[in-house]
Amino acid sequence: MITYRFRTSFFALILSILSCAVSSAQTSDSTFLSGVIYVKVEDTSAVNLAEYTFNDPALNLIFTTFSVDSVTAPFPGLNAQLDRTFRMYFSEVTLVTSLISDLEKHPSIEYAEQSPIYQTSHTPNDLQSTQWSLKKIQAEKAWDVTKGGTNIVVAIVDNAVSTIHEDLKANIWVNSGEIANNGFDDDLNGYTDDINGYDVADGDANPNPPSTASNGKFNHGTMCAGITSAVSNNGKGIASLGYSIKIMAVKCSANSAADEGNTITSGYDGVYYAIRAEADVISLSWGGPSGIFITGENIVKAANQVGIVVVAAAGNSNTSDIFYPAGYSTVIAVGATDENDKRANFSNYGSYIDVMAPGINIQTINASSTSAYSAGSGTSMSCPLVAALCGLIRSQQSGLNPSEVKSKLQAGCDNIDAGNSGFAGKLGSGRINAFKTLNSAAHVEKTIDIRLKNPMSGGDELTIPGNEDIDFLEVLSLNGVVLHAFDLENSNKVFQLPHGIQQGFYLIRGGNDNSVIVLKVFVHE
Repeated sequence: MITYRFRTSFFALILSILSCAVSSAQTSDSTFLSGVIYVKVEDTSAVNLAEYTFNDPALNLIFTTFSVDSVTAPFPGLNAQLDRTFRMYFSEVTLVTSLISDLEKHPSIEYAEQSPIYQTSHTPNDLQSTQWSLKKIQAEKAWDVTKGGTNIVVAIVDNAVSTIHEDLKANIWVNSGEIANNGFDDDLNGYTDDINGYDVADGDANPNPPSTASNGKFNHGTMCAGITSAVSNNGKGIASLGYSIKIMAVKCSANSAADEGNTITSGYDGVYYAIRAEADVISLSWGGPSGIFITGENIVKAANQVGIVVVAAAGNSNTSDIFYPAGYSTVIAVGATDENDKRANFSNYGSYIDVMAPGINIQTINASSTSAYSAGSGTSMSCPLVAALCGLIRSQQSGLNPSEVKSKLQAGCDNIDAGNSGFAGKLGSGRINAFKTLNSAAHVEKTIDIRLKNPMSGGDELTIPGNEDIDFLEVLSLNGVVLHAFDLENSNKVFQLPHGIQQGFYLIRGGNDNSVIVLKVFVHE
C-alpha cells in the first residue's frame, strides 16, 4: 500500500475553523468508516491525487476545507481501474456528505464513496453424528471422488482465524515464498512475513485472535475455517467437507475494536491480500444491506478476473433485499437451509441467491482454546461449506474458471422449491449436493439432436443411455441452472421432456447416486 501525506497550511487551518460553523448540520454514519472515503479518478484524467493535488486549485481547496490528512493507493497492481482508486483520510468527519459532493463535481473524479462497515453473519473417524450437514450434502460419497488436496487454498477473510487449533493447524496454508520472522517481504507480494496469512486491519502477519479477546469474541472466522477444512480423519474433533484443503487466514478486524471482532472494517483489504497471495477460493461470511460499494465491487471483480472463486453469505435478515458483497454479479451468493431442506427462517432470499447450503446448528471448531468445539447457525456457516465444495471442484478440475465452477456447483444442487412454498425462484439452484456435483460428468458425454415441436405438445421421448436404475432427471440451462427436476424410482429410462421447453440447447442430467450422465440436447422445431 502506497501512502502520501499532506502538510496543513495556515490557509487550511482557517478554512477548517470556518467549516466548524456548519458541521452541526451533518452527522457521521455509524454504518460507515469514520474519516475515510474512496475516490476514483477518471481514466482519461491526468490528475494524480497523490502528487498533482496542490497544482489544481479546485482540488487544493477541497483538501484544505475538509482537512484531508493523507491519501493512500491501497490496491495497486491488479488493474488500471484499481490503480486509480484512492483511500482518503480526513478530519472533518461530520462533513463527509459535502466532501463527497464537492469531489464528484470535479471533472477529474469519477466517483467518491464512503466505506461500509460490515457485520459477521454465523466418513472419516472424526465425522460426528451431530454433523447432519455433511450427511445431507452426501459428503461421505463425495470424499470417495476427491478429498481436495494440499494444493488448493481457500482464504477465510474474516475477523480472525486461529492457526494453532488442534483440528485446524495441519490444514493451515504455509506461504512457501516467505521466510518466517526475518522482517523481509521475501516473495515480494507487498506483505512482510505472511507465513500463514495476514492481519490487514492491524498491518501485521498475525491473523490469530488477540490474546486479550473475551471468550466467544474474535471467534467467527475460526468457526468458518473449521467448516471449510478442519483436519479430517485425525481422530479429533470434527470432519470437514474440505478434508485436506489448505486455509489462508486473513484477519480483517482490528485488535482494538470495541466490539471485539463483530464488525468487519477491512474486508476488501482482506480480499486484496488473498488475491495477491493467490488463493483459489475466497470465503466471505459477512456483509450488509448498505448498497453497492463500487470500490469493493471492483475488487471482487478483479479476483474473478484472475481466476479466483469468491463466495459470500447472503445474510440473516429474512429479506429479499440484496446483501453485499453476496449481491455482486461475480460472487456466489449463499443462503441457509435446515435439516429438512427448508429455508432457514433467518436466511435472506431472492433472485440474486445462487445456491443454498445447511446453516443451522453446524458443528465446527472454536477459538476459545486449542481444543474447543461448538456449533453455529447463519448464512455465515453456509458460506464456508460452499467455499469448501468450490475448492473440491477445483481440486478435481483445476482448469475451470470461476464461472465454470459456479455452473458445476449449481448443476449439482438438489432442487428444494417444492418444500419451500412461496420461494420458488428465490433459493438459487437449490441446496448443494457435494456428491452429485463431484460425480457428475466432467464434460458433456453425448450430444443428441432431438426434433421437437416448439413448445412441446407431448409425445416426444428421450432415452438416457447406461444406468440400469434412474433415480433422477434434470433439465438445465447451459449455465447450470436447473429448470426442471424429477425424482424417479424404478424407471424404464424413457422420459417425456416437460411441456413448454423452448428452442435451444439444454443439458439433460440423469442417473443415480453411483453413476451420472450429462447429455447436451438441442431442441428445435
